[in-house]
Amino acid sequence: MIKTFRLAALACVASLAVAGPAFGRPDVKLLLSFGAPPYALSSVTQACDGWFYGTSHFGGLYDEGTIFRMSPDGQFMVLRSLTGTPWIPPLQARDGWLYGATDRYPYKIRCDGSGFTQIAAFTPGDYALGALIQASDGNLYGTTLTGGSEFAGTIYRIAPDGTYSVFHNFTGDPDGHYRNGSAPRGGLVEGPDGNLYGTTSAGGESPDLLEHGVIYRITPAGVIR
Repeated sequence: MIKTFRLAALACVASLAVAGPAFGRPDVKLLLSFGAPPYALSSVTQACDGWFYGTSHFGGLYDEGTIFRMSPDGQFMVLRSLTGTPWIPPLQARDGWLYGATDRYPYKIRCDGSGFTQIAAFTPGDYALGALIQASDGNLYGTTLTGGSEFAGTIYRIAPDGTYSVFHNFTGDPDGHYRNGSAPRGGLVEGPDGNLYGTTSAGGESPDLLEHGVIYRITPAGVIR
């Protein structure tokens, strides 16, 4: 079903030309205006079918968010009403499925909206804020702000067969400091060395002992070095 919304503060996607008529500024074409709420807080992903896929923070049948898609010319469609709040956009994996996460579970869904599957269940309050990536080993990796063995955040992994596991728990040292970081808000990137790199919003070791966060590297074995 095609669905449009009234003007709100921010358009979901804008089409930019290289140069515009005034002072060399780019032309911006408004493709869609959201109404209140639904608040699209993350970016969109362009899949191999040419459509853009994203999530809204509110709206849908349960007012807990949606997965939507939009064509390059602005045709808009809600694919799924969610029962958990999404913070990240879907990622199209090599198998053609879209993968994402809410604050309750990671999921997968086909581009036409069929086959929605809840892959696993997060522990309450995990908050999957880090966008998913698919690494060269074929696995998907994402982060949660909290949760894990010490409620300090995790890196989770989804195997190509759909198996979910916690790849790494952020944990503190015996003195109570989280020198390797805690509370990751961002996603991961894979370096040319095969390791994954990311940041945390807390932890680390600084002269004032306030633990402002770290940049970390984690090996394919799940060890931070």
